[in-house]
Amino acid sequence: MDLRTTGSIFNINIKHYFKHYQVRMNIISLITKLKKQYNSIPTIVKKVVFRGAILWLGFVICYYYILLPHGKFIQSITHITTIITTQLLNKFFGTGFYSVLSPPYGESIRIGRRNILFIMDSCNAFKLFVLYAGFLICAPGNINRKLIYIFIGLPLIFLLNIARCYAVAILVLQKPEWIYIAHHYIFTIVVYSAIFFLWLSFLKEKSWK
Repeated sequence: MDLRTTGSIFNINIKHYFKHYQVRMNIISLITKLKKQYNSIPTIVKKVVFRGAILWLGFVICYYYILLPHGKFIQSITHITTIITTQLLNKFFGTGFYSVLSPPYGESIRIGRRNILFIMDSCNAFKLFVLYAGFLICAPGNINRKLIYIFIGLPLIFLLNIARCYAVAILVLQKPEWIYIAHHYIFTIVVYSAIFFLWLSFLKEKSWK
């Protein structure tokens, strides 16, 4: 092997070493910046995020592997929602509405042989209950105030969901062209706005102390 070949190999090795060295330095620099950013986050915010992550993980596991496949609790909420919506339709819109089971997950409202509305277990507002109450549980504050807001908020969310189901059924019968935008946007905005304002009210009253 001549000197030129040896020199070329040496230069390649040097370049390869510095390239990997620069990559390591960039990684170290990134980690240092991330640590600084993390340390700059207030401790109270870290606690809220950590509690929220643990609570959400526990909910997902419990919901999809216990409540939804095996439990009757989720189906009971769907059933109550369907019954109340059916009664409201019979009282304020006309008679002849009735509900039937629509396995595996849900119930439907019919008039005659026509399906008017299908209410799935995933549409019974249970996830909204968890979202709303979970935020209050994770946020710092007086436990008594949290319980008050939970006992006020959960029935309100349930009633808003009943109103949403009733309104969707009316649109199916009278204005079917409005169903998509109303169901996916308007009603969603209304429900989440109510939840947001309840949270805001809770946080405004110096609950962070």
